[in-house]
Amino acid sequence: MNPFASPKGLLFLIILLTMSVNLLGDTQKDSVGDISPLRTMIALQKSIHTLSADFSQSRSLKTLRDPIISHGKLWIQPQQFFRWELGTPPKTIVIGTPTETTVIQPFKKTASKKIRSSPTGGTDTCEAFGMMSLPGNGDFDDFQREVRILKTENSAGIFHVEFIPKNIEQVRGLTAIRLDFNSQTGQWIRLEFLTRDGSSIRNDFTDIKINQTLDPHLFEYNLTGFRISDEKK
Repeated sequence: MNPFASPKGLLFLIILLTMSVNLLGDTQKDSVGDISPLRTMIALQKSIHTLSADFSQSRSLKTLRDPIISHGKLWIQPQQFFRWELGTPPKTIVIGTPTETTVIQPFKKTASKKIRSSPTGGTDTCEAFGMMSLPGNGDFDDFQREVRILKTENSAGIFHVEFIPKNIEQVRGLTAIRLDFNSQTGQWIRLEFLTRDGSSIRNDFTDIKINQTLDPHLFEYNLTGFRISDEKK
């Protein structure tokens, strides 16, 4: 099954990095190089209180000759709220709060709510929906226990890391996750998911703004007239 084939599958991939899955541990020294920029970048996550960015998403499927290109925006208030929009105008909107995640399809007038089992949310609150955060809550030791690094490369000021979830049930066909970021500032550049069937989804980030005031109404949406389905986590 292709995890990119539906909004729910895409949602899973996007929130994958914010969940406490085993994504990097048991690294072998002969398979990776100097990971100090990765350590620094993860530590910088603690200093992010709000974040907004534009992104370009490229979805490549084996059944299509050319990739599907879409543009979107995201807004994040770590450990509390996020909003992710794909398309202009948005065809899919995802809004997260400490208690629920809502996937909205405005043109279809449908919405799907996933209620969180914990009222406090914890690390499972999708604190960086839109792929702008990693497991470990800014602690490299926790991060290293949760992930397995496949490859690293540092070239021309860009640090490239590839990793894979160890928990097979949560991988859902993934073969690798690739992340590129500025090795000096820690700013994310692109994030890509690859699957066993040869499909991929890549997000390139631009116009990243950190610690600016966000309008609280961003994390609300009037669902009057929408068909809503609810699903407990």
